[in-house]
Amino acid sequence: MLAILAVLSVPLYRAIIPNIELNNMYKEAIAQLREAQFRAMETQINQQIELYGVSVTFKADGTPDSEKNIIINHESETKIIEITSAGYIK
Repeated sequence: MLAILAVLSVPLYRAIIPNIELNNMYKEAIAQLREAQFRAMETQINQQIELYGVSVTFKADGTPDSEKNIIINHESETKIIEITSAGYIK
């Protein structure tokens, strides 16, 4: 019985791993962006960060130099991080 469960679970596990890894990459990128944004406001010095080939500069008021989209690809999965001109990161 346990062997049957293991045989059925392995393909499912392998199928969801890329999505889990992509979500972790997405969360880490969001955290790094928010940290740079906070650092810019705290120090009142522009902070620049580059993620996945996109450079973002946060000004002292926490807003970016321009709206940006950061595309994260992992295997066949994709997520997009949007940074609005008001500094909202989603």
